[in-house]
Amino acid sequence: MSRFCFYDIIYEPDQQFIYPDFDGNDAVGKISKVIFSPFGGQFVVTDSNGGLGARRVMDMAMQDDNGEFLDILISSLAGAAADENGSFIEILPETVEVNKEYSNSIEFMKGKADMKYFTLIPTKHANKGKSKIKQKAGEYPLTYEINEYGKIIVTGVVIEDGSINVHYCKDGYVKGEPEFVFLDENGDNIKLGNMPASDHQVHHDTNSYTYTYHYFDFNDNGRMPLPADGSLNKENLEQSLVWLEVAADNNYTLDYDNAVKVELISK
Repeated sequence: MSRFCFYDIIYEPDQQFIYPDFDGNDAVGKISKVIFSPFGGQFVVTDSNGGLGARRVMDMAMQDDNGEFLDILISSLAGAAADENGSFIEILPETVEVNKEYSNSIEFMKGKADMKYFTLIPTKHANKGKSKIKQKAGEYPLTYEINEYGKIIVTGVVIEDGSINVHYCKDGYVKGEPEFVFLDENGDNIKLGNMPASDHQVHHDTNSYTYTYHYFDFNDNGRMPLPADGSLNKENLEQSLVWLEVAADNNYTLDYDNAVKVELISK
């Protein structure tokens, strides 16, 4: 079977997994469905803790049947354990509706429709600390060793008026999304206005991402134009950017002893 499918391929493994609930006790969730479509892969997580089981899964590593790491994407979550943007929020257990089942779809990349199974590996705290890695911008690719399991590879940087776009991919397991810091020749942050914004784009066709850092100042009249002095124009930003910095995170290890194997068998 081809890596790319032109119709939905659906598996229903109903695979249970254990995760810590709000009090740190074992709770049971379930991988109820796995779907491959022309738009990518996703699996459905059900739990009875307001979507907390799905939130725990999003912090796990995922490997295919050849041991290759797949990318779990940041997904919007339904339920009391997520806000309107899908971000996890701390809540009290009593706010979760009793006996209600919550279902969430979590997207992933790099998976093949013909793989026989995949494995979800929890993380556990390692207290190894964090550090910052900076490399000189200009010649690409740049490789950043984020942890013992994975790297971020920057394939290019595109600068426009009021914005800096970083194109990158993941090699191995990297939890979450990297936050890039842009530095001038003195090591000072390049700040795009008083209220800069950032966002991530996912490119399913190339298994890659784009991080965009952009000017977002506004006042009572709405969005403000770029400064008249030209400081945030493309040419000035290109001259200012000397270093590209990313945080390395060694505060966790993969808990293979508690990994969950999800078999993809047609029923």
